[in-house]
Order: sequence, then structure tokens, then C-alpha cells
Amino acid sequence: MNTLTKVCSCCGTLVVMSHMEAIEARIEARIETLRRLCIDRGWRIVAGDLVSEAVAADLLGKSKGHLRNLRLGGRPIPCRHVLGGWMYALPDLAAVLENSDED
Repeated sequence: MNTLTKVCSCCGTLVVMSHMEAIEARIEARIETLRRLCIDRGWRIVAGDLVSEAVAADLLGKSKGHLRNLRLGGRPIPCRHVLGGWMYALPDLAAVLENSDED
């Protein structure tokens, strides 16, 4: 059985992570990876870790049309309509990637 551990910030010993802590740690790591990809590729990240629909589609490996279909259908990814365009938050994209790995 593979157990996940973390270092205790108080004493430095290894402690076993709960299931939720492990999921949160993986999502945080994905957010940082997505942020790094955006920076490396020169893609703009605005306040609130928001990226454009085109960037979100690229990060997810989908088309803008696919994201539009999800937004109009029954399984939308959380997004915001900002100044005439759709914006997606990196934490929401990271959660989508985390959930897609479990399917």
C-alpha cells in the first residue's frame, strides 16, 4: 500500500497525510505546474489566477469549442465572463485535470 507523507511544520517529523490532504497537495502542485507553463509560454495570467478561454483550452488539451460546449451543456467548468471573454481560474483547471486522471 502506498501511503503519502508530509513533513510536520512544527517538529520536522514525517506524518501520514489524510486522503483530502493528499488530493489538495496534488491540486496545489498542478496549479503551480499550470502557472509555470503559462509563464514559460508567455501567456497572460490576470488577477485571481485567471486565464483566457484559449489558454485554458490549450492547458487542458481541448479546443475552445469543446470548452464552449461544456459551458452550454450539463458539465461546465467554472468560468467568468470578463470584458466580453470567458476566463478560467487555474485552480478550477487543476481540479478538472485531477478529476480526469481518476476516470
